[in-house]
Amino acid sequence: FFSGRPAVRPSTVLDQRPPHGLHFSVYAAMPVGRYIICSIVLLVLAYVTYKASLGDIRPDNYDFAVSPNEIKQLVRHYSKLGADTNNVLPVLGIITHRRTDLLARCLMSIDIPVTMLVIIQNGESEATKELIREIKEKGIKLEYLEYPDNAGKAGSYNTILNTNRAVPFWLIADDHIVFEPGSLAKMAAHAKTFSKDLDDGRTNKALLFPGEFLFSTIWSCFVLLQGAVRHVGEFDTNFWPDGHEGYDYIVRLSRMGLWVQNMTDVAVHVSDTKPEDVSPEIQYQQQRHENGRPYFALKWGHAETVGVFDMEGHWNQRCKRRVCESATPVLYRTPFNDAKLSVTYYNADQEYRKCVYRGPGPCRYDVSRLPRPQAVPPGSFDGIRWIPSAAKKQPDIEPQKRFVYLVQGARVRVMDPPLYESEDRDVLWLTYREKGGQVWYPKSSWTQGRNRLLDAAMAKAVQMPNGGYLYYIFMDSDVILRTRKDKRLLYRDDLPENPYERFEQFLIDWEPAVGTVAYWWTLYDPTKFSIHHNNDAVFSAHHRETLSFGLPYVEDLDCRSWYYSQHIMNSINAMLYNTRRVQCNAMEARNEEHVALYKREMTWITPRCYARTAVKPSSPLFTQTFVVDPNPAYTDGQPTKRGNVSYIVPEEYIREHFDAEHPVVQRALQFRNRVAVQHILNASMKVAPRTFVEDHRVCSPTGPDVKRCFNTECPEGVKNTCAASRSLTRP
Repeated sequence: FFSGRPAVRPSTVLDQRPPHGLHFSVYAAMPVGRYIICSIVLLVLAYVTYKASLGDIRPDNYDFAVSPNEIKQLVRHYSKLGADTNNVLPVLGIITHRRTDLLARCLMSIDIPVTMLVIIQNGESEATKELIREIKEKGIKLEYLEYPDNAGKAGSYNTILNTNRAVPFWLIADDHIVFEPGSLAKMAAHAKTFSKDLDDGRTNKALLFPGEFLFSTIWSCFVLLQGAVRHVGEFDTNFWPDGHEGYDYIVRLSRMGLWVQNMTDVAVHVSDTKPEDVSPEIQYQQQRHENGRPYFALKWGHAETVGVFDMEGHWNQRCKRRVCESATPVLYRTPFNDAKLSVTYYNADQEYRKCVYRGPGPCRYDVSRLPRPQAVPPGSFDGIRWIPSAAKKQPDIEPQKRFVYLVQGARVRVMDPPLYESEDRDVLWLTYREKGGQVWYPKSSWTQGRNRLLDAAMAKAVQMPNGGYLYYIFMDSDVILRTRKDKRLLYRDDLPENPYERFEQFLIDWEPAVGTVAYWWTLYDPTKFSIHHNNDAVFSAHHRETLSFGLPYVEDLDCRSWYYSQHIMNSINAMLYNTRRVQCNAMEARNEEHVALYKREMTWITPRCYARTAVKPSSPLFTQTFVVDPNPAYTDGQPTKRGNVSYIVPEEYIREHFDAEHPVVQRALQFRNRVAVQHILNASMKVAPRTFVEDHRVCSPTGPDVKRCFNTECPEGVKNTCAASRSLTRP
């Protein structure tokens, strides 16, 4: 096949027939035996057919080997690729099914370096194992994963994605793809450009196909961008072994406002594969799976993706010669007609898989596994549509997203547990070392990163009705979030198990000004809710109305310690929202220790006194809210729900209690008067007009921290900031 000749299937025992004369002599000499032999052969054929229908036959003659000489050619080819860092694929995944000959030909067509080469073998193949062993011994680095029972297309795609979730894009191909010379370099260049444009908001294209025509290679070769996985998640493994998993992914992309793009200058060759080249058990499984149409119809209401050739990315349109006209929507707006389900949702049904694997059919997904099966109750599939007894009508207006998670780290990574976007949640990433999130901010401090993320989130919020997001949730990329099982800490019996959903439920129920979870120095608290002066910055939610004065973070002391900005924020929150900075103890957060990364000065009197210089000495806030050592500080007051209270601090209150000439106050007022902030605050006031109520921390004269509260001694030079410092950035 390297010389262009068609691959020839190796002969097997079944092909080694005796000479014609021998056939004739046996049949002529044994007329009775002839009928007996024929009867036995028919019985054997019937048994083989039956076993193949159950998926138990794995015939060796579907394992296509390659010669040692061809392996040598492959090794020599790889040794000549070099290390062109301008054209490199971060991850190339190839999926094969016992076609070692096609796999070798695909590998031979790779003409640029690959950082991580992943080969997924579905089904057992001694020939493929031998090929991999030979080329790995020759120094070719790759990941080889074998699934004897077939991971399926969706499962194989997910395995490739999970080999490295931090890369900007993945290139995935079937074994029968041959890359034309120069095509991989072009695909890598396109992927880098579209990935950057997608992160910067200049495009909505998140899935790239080679060729002139949309889906021209039938998902045999595609590039998936990091932004697609970040918004849509993984492929649905209920499409097994294959069929409609790709179209399902495109529907989910469209629901998030993303679409596909052709790389018209890229050419790949798709080998012709015949039905007899596929093993019998796969053919029978595909028949029982019905190409995924029943499950797709259950999930989206219709088995055909109407409007799939819309070149502009608008779903549910009829397009002819790239001219589109509106069509009546036929697909559900959300999976399984459930408005509360995110596009990332799927729940693998193993019994459904077993039915497809071994039979008998027809095989159907168990609807009772869905969170709200009444949205699409058990029904029937008529070949095109899923017909339930009664389907819940979807709302005409997309629900308003209430939460935006603002995550920063060196690189995009899979959170623990995984954090995905949903119809009620956006996720924005800022990275400072490797590109991959929506915002790249190298040479920035921790505080600067959080403020830049806040700007990015507000830019999205101003495009939404009613003030946009209700909560801005800041978190570091190393956060590990867990739910707690102690029933004394659960304020509801029906709290979700997922920690992100549980935290969001708490924010909806209590609507605090600042919401946090238990951290290591507050885990001892046995109550459902509590107040702690020093809320750790690792994970915290801020109500949009705190934009009036509680945000952004103060960057003035970053050159001395990156801990100080959170300490100043804790002091401001104590002055403004004391009883409504609530810690929900039904969850806890953990994280790594930033020994080498953070600037770590911990002279807590420095941020305390710097914050105090922003307060007028005549204000009760001056002596009532400050502590030297924040962690063991006693806090007066009880956790309080929002009620009919506004978190928008009136400008008159700010000027009455704070020094308007102080740098912290000046920047806070300038931030407050920005167009985007005014838009969000004014829209929030229209949604629910409320009145600001003074809620500052009061240090009890008889409390255990009376000395800390009334200590007014501050060292000289505390007003010195980092304005002229050049040592702000991360090492």
